[in-house]
Amino acid sequence: MRSNDERNMKIIDSSVIEEVAEAMKQGQIVPYFQPKYNYAARQWCGAEALVRWIHPEHGFLPLDFLIPIFEKTGQITQLDLYMLEQVCMYQQRWKELSIPVLQVSVNFSQRNFDDPGFAQRVMDILKHYQTGSQEIRFEITETSYVLCENNIKAFIGCVHEKGFCVDMDDFGSGYSSLGMLNETCVDSIKLDMNMIRKAGRDSRCDHILRATVQLVNELGIDVLAEGVETKAQADFLLEIGCKYMQGFYFSRPLSLLAYQQLLEDRERQDASEMAQNQSIEGDNGLPEDFRQAYEKYKKYTKQRRSDSKTGHTGVSMTPEGKYRADITFEGKRYFLGKFNSLDAAVAARKQAEKLNDEFFDEYYVAHPKALRKAP
Repeated sequence: MRSNDERNMKIIDSSVIEEVAEAMKQGQIVPYFQPKYNYAARQWCGAEALVRWIHPEHGFLPLDFLIPIFEKTGQITQLDLYMLEQVCMYQQRWKELSIPVLQVSVNFSQRNFDDPGFAQRVMDILKHYQTGSQEIRFEITETSYVLCENNIKAFIGCVHEKGFCVDMDDFGSGYSSLGMLNETCVDSIKLDMNMIRKAGRDSRCDHILRATVQLVNELGIDVLAEGVETKAQADFLLEIGCKYMQGFYFSRPLSLLAYQQLLEDRERQDASEMAQNQSIEGDNGLPEDFRQAYEKYKKYTKQRRSDSKTGHTGVSMTPEGKYRADITFEGKRYFLGKFNSLDAAVAARKQAEKLNDEFFDEYYVAHPKALRKAP
C-alpha cells in the first residue's frame, strides 16, 4: 500500500497542480457542504462550503496537501473566487426552485488579502448572482488574521458595509489571546476542533472552553464549535453556552444533491410544525395537561424527524460506516438496504416514499439481501 507521501508525490509528478484551471472549467472541483446545527433549537442553521477535487484519474485529491501549494503558486485566489461563485450560483438556483436557502460560509486564504482589489472582485460576484447577506458569509483563519491584520480589517470593513458577516476560523489553534478578542472585528469565532476533542472528559480543557465561550458571548460575538463527534461533546458545549456546532456527530460533508435534500427536508419540517402550532395553539379551550403533553410531542417529533448524523429521515449511520435506509409503512418497519454513499441511501428512501404494497414487493425482488436483513 502506498503511503500518503508517495501518493502526494505522484500527484505532483503527474502535474496535477497545473491542471487546476482546467479542472474548474470541467467541473471536477466542486463544493461539498458541511452543515451547521443549532443544538439548542435542534435545527440546521447553515453550512460551510468545502473544496472537493474529484480527479478523473486519481479520484478525490488530498486538498489538505494541495491547498498550501496553491497558496505558494498564487492559484488559491482563483480557487477561492471560483468556490464563492459556485456557491452563489447554487444558492440562486435553489431560490428559483423556491427552496429556502441557509447561509453558507466560504473560506478565504490569507494570500487573497495581499491584493487590494480582492474585496471588489468578491462584491462583483455577489452582485452578479444577487446574493444577499443572509445567504453568504466568509471565514478567515485565526493565523491569517494575525499575519495580515491590517489588510483583513480593511476587507472586513468593506463587506460589513454591505451587511455581510465574517467568521474567525480555527480559534484556539495557537495565536489566540485576550488582546486579539479586544481588537477583532469578526462576527463569530469557530472553536478549533483540537479544543473540542477533550470536551467533557478533561477538566482543564473544560475550564478553558467554558471561560472562552463565556467571554466571547459577553463580547457579543457568536461561537460555533467545529469537529463535534459525540453527543457528550455536544451536550457539554450547549451547557457552557455554545449552541452552534458542526461535525460528524451531526453530518458529514454533503454533496450538492444531498445538501439540497437537506434543505427540502428542513422546509417540509418547518411547514409541518407551523401547521401543528397554528392548529393547536389557536384553540384556547384545550386543557392545560393536554397542552403540556403536546409540547412534549413537538420536542419528540423534532428529534426523531431526521437522523442526527445524516440529517435525513430514515437514513442512519451503521457502526461500520455505511448508510442504512429504512421506512415505516402501515405500522411495519422495512429495511431498504445498506449503502456506501449517503446519496444512494437517500435515493432509496425517497423511492420508498411511494408507500404501497406493490413497491415493497418489487423492491424485495430486486434487493433480496434487504429482505433477508429486514427486522
